[in-house]
Amino acid sequence: MPAEEGIDDVHYVAAAATTLAHRYGIGTGHVYGLGHSNGAMMLQRVVCEAGVFEGIVAVAGPLNLAESSCMAARGRQVLAVHGEEDANVPVAGGVGPRGISHVAFQSEAHSQALMRGAGCGVLPAAVGTIRSLFQIRHQCPGAGLDDGPI
Repeated sequence: MPAEEGIDDVHYVAAAATTLAHRYGIGTGHVYGLGHSNGAMMLQRVVCEAGVFEGIVAVAGPLNLAESSCMAARGRQVLAVHGEEDANVPVAGGVGPRGISHVAFQSEAHSQALMRGAGCGVLPAAVGTIRSLFQIRHQCPGAGLDDGPI
């Protein structure tokens, strides 16, 4: 576990984002993050603890912290998207029946409560559930695969 090794993942991600923004002349109000699954969990943790991103998109990963505060998120934009049929990281929390980590995850309701506690409002009509968001299939010749349809 990284915490046992003394690795500060939040500081690492925040420092990397800050360094890259500075190197490429990107203003602090224009740095955004996107994460999926564990990446979504990490980005929400970074926005809660370090606040370096102006906004994030978290896909299929709740804020998996036991803390009751997320104050660094104040003034940030957070979009969380999570499929209700996720069998690895359930929306309602707990251990996913198809998850390989056997970790009990926090619920999306827990994430929303932490964000509300930081003063993050929910946009009208921004919360809802649909069975299938979308599916996009790409054909990418020359990607090292067999150039045929996916």
